[in-house]
Amino acid sequence: MPLATTMDNTFGLLFDVAILSAILYGAACLQAWFYLRRYWKKDAWYITTIVSAVMILDTVQLGIFYASVYTYLVTNHGNSAFLAVLVPDLIIELFFSAFIALFVQLFYAYRIWKLSQSILAAVPVVLLSISAFVVLTLYSVGGMRTSQIAHLIELANLSTACMSLAAATDVAISIIMMLILQRSKTGFRRSTDIMNRLIIFTFTTGIPTSVTALLVVVMVNAEPNTFLYIFFYLLVSRFYTNSLLVMLNSREYIRGETSELSSTGNGNAYAMTSSSRGNHTTNHAASVAIRIDTSVQNEGDNDYISSKHDAYELDTQRKGAQAV
Repeated sequence: MPLATTMDNTFGLLFDVAILSAILYGAACLQAWFYLRRYWKKDAWYITTIVSAVMILDTVQLGIFYASVYTYLVTNHGNSAFLAVLVPDLIIELFFSAFIALFVQLFYAYRIWKLSQSILAAVPVVLLSISAFVVLTLYSVGGMRTSQIAHLIELANLSTACMSLAAATDVAISIIMMLILQRSKTGFRRSTDIMNRLIIFTFTTGIPTSVTALLVVVMVNAEPNTFLYIFFYLLVSRFYTNSLLVMLNSREYIRGETSELSSTGNGNAYAMTSSSRGNHTTNHAASVAIRIDTSVQNEGDNDYISSKHDAYELDTQRKGAQAV
C-alpha cells in the first residue's frame, strides 16, 4: 500500500537530497582539484574536455535545483497552495543531468573500444546510453508541459524506461569491462594483480549509479505519491560525476601499488603508461609492460621503470589494462 502524502515524504525529501547533493558535489570538487593538479597537463585533450564539461554541467544543474528548492521552501514559505505547483527549474535541471550521464557513459564506451580494439564491444553501451538520453529528454519535455507536480505521475512509464535503460547501460559497462580485463590477464603475477585491481575498480564505481537507477524504478512504481523517486533520481548525476573522477584519479594509486612491488624481490617491475600530452608519451593508447630492471629512472610525473641492460617487455597494446 503506497504511503500517504505528507510534507516529510515530499518536500522534506527534497530538502534532504539538497543536503546530500551538496556533500557529493563537494566530494566531486575535491576529486576535480586533485585531477587538475595531477593529470590536467598529462592527459589527452578529450579527457580534460570531458572532465570540464561534466563539472560545469554538474555545477549548473545543482544551482538550478537549489533555485527550485529555495522557491518552494523560502519564497513561498507558508503558501501551502503553491506546493502543488511544478516549478520549471525542477524539470530544467533534468536536461543537464541527461547530458552528464550521456558524456560519462560514452566515455566508458570509448574505453571499452580502446581496450578491446573492437567497435562492436562498445556498440551495446552506446545504443543503451543514447536510448536513455532520448527517453529522459522526452520525459523532461513532457514535464515542462505540465504545471502540477501530481501530473508527473502520468509520465511514470517514461521515468521507468529511462532509469531501466540507465541501469542496463551501467551494468553492461561493468560486465564488458570486466570480461575484457579478465581476458587480458597474461599469467604473470604482477600483471594479473593489476588486472584484478582494475576489475575491482570497474565493479565498485558502477555500483552507485546502477543501484540508484534501480531504486528510482522501484520507487516511482511503489510510492508514486511521494518524492522518494525524485530523491534517488537527483543523486544519480552526482554519482556519475564522482565515478568518472574517481576512475581517472585511481590511476596513480594503481601505479603506486605496483611500484611498491618493484622495490622488493629481484627488481622485477610493472609499469603502466597512460594517455598523455607530455613528450615522453606519444601513443594515446595505454600499454602495459613487465620489465627486469637494474635501475630506476623518473620521467616526468610518471614513475616509469626503465632498464640499463636486459629488458623483457610484454606489450598488451591491444588488450592492456588501460587506466583511462
